Amino acid sequence: MNKSFQDLLTAARTVNNPPAALSAAIDAAEKHLDDPRREQIVEMAQESLGREGAIEFDDDAVVSEGSDNGAYVEGWIWVDFEGTPLDKTKGEQRNEEDSPANG
Repeated sequence: MNKSFQDLLTAARTVNNPPAALSAAIDAAEKHLDDPRREQIVEMAQESLGREGAIEFDDDAVVSEGSDNGAYVEGWIWVDFEGTPLDKTKGEQRNEEDSPANG
């Protein structure tokens, strides 16, 4: 579960006399997180697809299981910026070249 969702769930639990819809949403989220089947599905994803530093699944990942013979599992996929316009090391290399030690 991502940090934003965790924070939202934590905040929702603090509401005094929450509306029925909010109570139902909290109950559904907690039920989902405590579901042994969800935990087993996440373990399957970690074991069969997980690659340290490339594809990772949190233990509390959200699982979406429909009528098909499988499920979607929330995960983290690493995207490397090297050689792209988003490359963060380009600025670092420029700064090193501009430093007085190199001048």
